[in-house]
Amino acid sequence: MNDGVKRGKSAGAGVAVSALAGLPAKVGASDASVSQSYAFRETIESIVVAILLAFLFRTFVGEAFVIPTGSMAPTLQGNHKDVVCPKCKYGYQANASVENDDHWSRGGLTVAATTCPLCRFPMRIAPDRDPNHTSFAGDRILVNKFSYDLGEPNRWDVIVFKYPNNAKQNYIKRLVGLPGEALRVRHGDVFVRKAGEPSYRIARKPPAKLVAMLQVVDDNHFLSEELAQGGWPSRWQPGLGDGASGWRKVVEDTEPIVLKSSGIGSDEANLPPGLIRVPDGDAVVNEAWVRYRHLYPLGGDWEDIAAGQPLDPPPPGPTAGRLIADFYAYNAFTTKQQPKKGQPEDAAIDLIPDTNTLGPHWVGDLAVEAEVVVEGDSGELILELVESGEHFQCRIDVATGKARLVVVDNARPFIDDQGRPAAAAPPADTPIRGGRNHSLRFSNVDAEMRLWVDNSVIEFQGPTTYQSPEDRPPRWSAQDPGDLAPVGIGVRGANAQIRHLRVLRDVYYIAIRAHMGGDRGTDYDSALLPDEIQQVLARPDLWESTDLFASRRAVDVELGPDQFFPMGDNSPQSKDGRLWEGDPWVDRDLLTGKAVLVYWPHSWNKPIPFLPNFSRIRLIR
Repeated sequence: MNDGVKRGKSAGAGVAVSALAGLPAKVGASDASVSQSYAFRETIESIVVAILLAFLFRTFVGEAFVIPTGSMAPTLQGNHKDVVCPKCKYGYQANASVENDDHWSRGGLTVAATTCPLCRFPMRIAPDRDPNHTSFAGDRILVNKFSYDLGEPNRWDVIVFKYPNNAKQNYIKRLVGLPGEALRVRHGDVFVRKAGEPSYRIARKPPAKLVAMLQVVDDNHFLSEELAQGGWPSRWQPGLGDGASGWRKVVEDTEPIVLKSSGIGSDEANLPPGLIRVPDGDAVVNEAWVRYRHLYPLGGDWEDIAAGQPLDPPPPGPTAGRLIADFYAYNAFTTKQQPKKGQPEDAAIDLIPDTNTLGPHWVGDLAVEAEVVVEGDSGELILELVESGEHFQCRIDVATGKARLVVVDNARPFIDDQGRPAAAAPPADTPIRGGRNHSLRFSNVDAEMRLWVDNSVIEFQGPTTYQSPEDRPPRWSAQDPGDLAPVGIGVRGANAQIRHLRVLRDVYYIAIRAHMGGDRGTDYDSALLPDEIQQVLARPDLWESTDLFASRRAVDVELGPDQFFPMGDNSPQSKDGRLWEGDPWVDRDLLTGKAVLVYWPHSWNKPIPFLPNFSRIRLIR
């Protein structure tokens, strides 16, 4: 796969327009010949100056590029399709770089279907029926070529550089390894060891970068009516015996229905779209929870619906669900051969499935977002994320707004930058109060807990980081679902309403090098086949006995002075330093600059042709 970026029109083109605006004003007839000569000369000079300015701007300040491939998706889109799932109405992007292949004009491959990241509906692409199903060009970006003359590159910057094996080709990736570091990719994370340090430390993303790199796993604003009518269980369930009877569902303009703690998957326990709340009564004295289970249909389930057959939903019980994995909707497409001239469209619809569309790697670094109103002036709101069976909580007193971070049973004590023990429950002041609506985000990513309130980062009084364990398998038991229910929201001593719930995951970097077999697409040394890996992810009773998680390998890279290590956000589809033949790094003199802006989005084909997709104009994080 060619992961390069193409030069766009010069970012200095706008300078020429501005320069030409300075033409001389209208002159009198008596001086016409002189004025015409003067005007002609001024015009030529203006054009020459504009060209020189544009050339200098492109050479020394900025340059425009077009992203051709999806190696940095979803941060940056290459040639792609913007689609809306017909079942849950969620909009997403699918890779269409294959349609830029040289074989396109000779009957090459074309994108035939995509898979929704939420409801997993496999949707056929029909550009003849939907003009927006045609392929759109990749993001047009502006690169600051002066940035690294003024300062050093920072980890997590999105950089443009000359491909070491072909200096004529520009690549764009995220910078993860800095000069003089020993770098290790393990369990989806990046670890670094600086010169003179005895051990590796996890590389943590700043808040803005972390948010930009999170990928949506679930969003309860986008639910399929067909799944609900077929009896498919909700992903958000009352908390399995811990105050479950305290939750009820509220549907607009209808009477509330009391939820019963009769077990996951039952009709009474399904939470619909709309509000979730805790009513008055004894249930609020103890903690009352709703928890997330990763329950999604497979392709066969959608085939049953299409055929008018009844669904076969997961049976209720403590083992319902599966681990959250590194599924990329951008990669979840199937292709077909373009029909030859004179052949009907249906003559070439043999679909070729992508073998990694379900995601083979468990992702434990998660975040949860919610809009929450806690009623009354007292009580406690609790946000929880589970990783490797350990419960990471943010507990917020709604009377005072005081928040504190807790690792249940103190399994992972907080540490500072030097590895020294810190406060067991660091506190922070927040604007959260009873009766107010707040947008919350809570993350446990890169062995660090963070809280946002109304999109502002909350600063805690002390470190919120902890030692990332070397071995992190998922955990489950009949008493504690652990990583099978990795996200929860609870209340104690209060009523609450929860409006918009989203679950997100971190990027998972696959530990692989070119000599290991780059086409394998996993970092397992296990002999399990892809279908067998998926069975393990959905069978918590196998997690302790399988060798799958222990077989995850690590990749080490040693960087010298002026050497940088890049990787793509779309790890399964990125030809980056991990997969280059030869040296895996970029020398300083090959750096072109820092990507700063998506400045011109593609235009829509409907409802208004040539209307730009303005939502894509943004700073690059």
